[in-house]
Amino acid sequence: MSDLKTALPERPSLEHLKKQAKQLLEAARDSEPSALSQLVEVARESTSARPTLANAQHALAHRYGFSSWLNLKAEVLRRQAAQLASEPLPSDRELRMDLVDRALDEHDDEALRILLQRDPSLAEGWGDRRPLARAAEGDRAQAIDLLLDAGATLEPKHSYHHPPFSWAVTTHSFAAAERLLARGAELDLWCAAGLGMVHRLPEFFDAQGSVLPGASRYGSTRFDAQGQVLPKPPLDPRDIVSDALSVASRNGQLEAARYLLERGADPSFEGFNRTPALHWAAFSGNSAVVALLLAHGADPEQRDGTYHCRYRQFAVRNAVEWSWLSALQRALAGDATLANEHDASWGPPLHVAAERGLDDHVEALLVSGANPNALDASGQSALERAQRAENASARARVVSLLEAARVAP
Repeated sequence: MSDLKTALPERPSLEHLKKQAKQLLEAARDSEPSALSQLVEVARESTSARPTLANAQHALAHRYGFSSWLNLKAEVLRRQAAQLASEPLPSDRELRMDLVDRALDEHDDEALRILLQRDPSLAEGWGDRRPLARAAEGDRAQAIDLLLDAGATLEPKHSYHHPPFSWAVTTHSFAAAERLLARGAELDLWCAAGLGMVHRLPEFFDAQGSVLPGASRYGSTRFDAQGQVLPKPPLDPRDIVSDALSVASRNGQLEAARYLLERGADPSFEGFNRTPALHWAAFSGNSAVVALLLAHGADPEQRDGTYHCRYRQFAVRNAVEWSWLSALQRALAGDATLANEHDASWGPPLHVAAERGLDDHVEALLVSGANPNALDASGQSALERAQRAENASARARVVSLLEAARVAP
């Protein structure tokens, strides 16, 4: 690797550096000599046979004179925080909130602290711009402390279907949920089930095992066949317990699911978007929850209300359709054979991810055993589907991954 270093710009952008790293990776995978020469040293330390994004980030950090990507990122965030502390904030409050959003997205707690110190009103936000909800979704426990200390309320009024606490449970952001609970959020049956807090579940049932009135404050956002929103939480006592089973299944909470089934939960109950608990269990990646529900009578032929597919396809389809990489990785970790799940109307998941330009999803599916030579129901390969991806750079990365993975038929 060359010893020549590039000076970091006076006002570096972490987002721009991330794009640079992706471009470097793309060039290396296309066998461009200059890119390969930059990655050669760091690639020797990698267990992957192919250049990875981590390799590219490491090489980019070296280019700017830093020993690691983490050190480069820390310097960028330090400079951004210093600029926030020394320069006037934008007069437009929407632009100020953009800075809060950036601090949350970049995990820049120091920048967030400075912004809140200079304008405490940003902690609560307004309308649907609620930093606490964003921090909850991002699983940002320390940011939650900063926001609450600056005056954010635990249940801001907005048009979301969930306040920050139940939203953290919904989005698998357990550290954020636990921090909100410690800071005063009210625990109910639904959230206790989603967090797997089996020791707290008895608080919501009487001595005979019947659910107590008001056991759930939160619940799944559900619709009837005509698209009308159903009460949340449900009104029927069994539905309240079954809705708690739905979120326990979605989050892979085995013992919570067992406890609720023993108290009469319906294993075929349809939660968010008319999705059965069995589908959510497969989506969670916990095969033990899937087996438990099937043992209690869940119907493996039941279809969900969105894609109208069975539970196995839903597990990967929902993660791809929502572009939720960590959810896809969880589902595949629970059952790698899902990587090739498809039927005449959808899939395989590799083909769908390729067409959408989801390079990280494509890589995760390939690692889990997705067949790069498989054809979809129309006779097209994943490589052919990838040519339809709208984003040119994403399309190039996907094509590079697929070409490297293909073997002669």
